[in-house]
Amino acid sequence: AAQRGVEMAAAAKEAEEKKSPGRSISPVEDPVQRNELGGVYVDEDELKAAFEFFDVHKRGVLTPADLKQRLGVFYKNLPAREYKFLVGEPDFTYKTLHKLLVNNELKDFDPVKEAFKVYDPHDTGYVDMDILKGIFVK
Repeated sequence: AAQRGVEMAAAAKEAEEKKSPGRSISPVEDPVQRNELGGVYVDEDELKAAFEFFDVHKRGVLTPADLKQRLGVFYKNLPAREYKFLVGEPDFTYKTLHKLLVNNELKDFDPVKEAFKVYDPHDTGYVDMDILKGIFVK
């Protein structure tokens, strides 16, 4: 009886593999935590920490100069107009950032993958050592 049970289990597994060859039975989990709208989840504490990091002069308002001071090491050739575009308005406060990011609907976006592109601008899958050296030299 035990042998028959083993044979039946093997036959069931073989039948399942024939239905979907090369495919995993378990679904692939999304590595990105999602918010209620299906967008990228933004943690309140992390958002506050990010705002404080960019608020160089601790005024409660982000300016293009603040962004350039913090991001310039990564984006040496980013034009001033791009920093202005990122801030978008003269009174860019924590509340502005919160409103912009918390209820986002970014579906096909992995923040870690996007951040890695700074270190891998040629999409090789590896950190570009010249980029990394340039960051540490500054």
